[in-house]
Amino acid sequence: MKIEILDYRPNDNQTLIARIDVKVVYSDSKSETFRGLNLFTKEARKWLSVPNIKVDEKWIPMYERTPPLRETIFPEIMKALETYDKPSVTDDTNLW
Repeated sequence: MKIEILDYRPNDNQTLIARIDVKVVYSDSKSETFRGLNLFTKEARKWLSVPNIKVDEKWIPMYERTPPLRETIFPEIMKALETYDKPSVTDDTNLW
């Protein structure tokens, strides 16, 4: 399995670090792309979550899988993020 970070959009928030797009390559002919994953942090803990949508007043994940992503692919994505050269949040108010 190979993890490619396609896009890393930093967020200047206390808990939400970034939104990321990731491609998981299983073989030459099989891959999955996850867009809009949320990377969170609180104290020493970091975790990923899939985007959610609201249906009938209830928030549900836009993507579900068995076995769960948090047990299979998310640990591999977190490892890939450790070595990824992340862009920083820039303040564009002073660019002009």
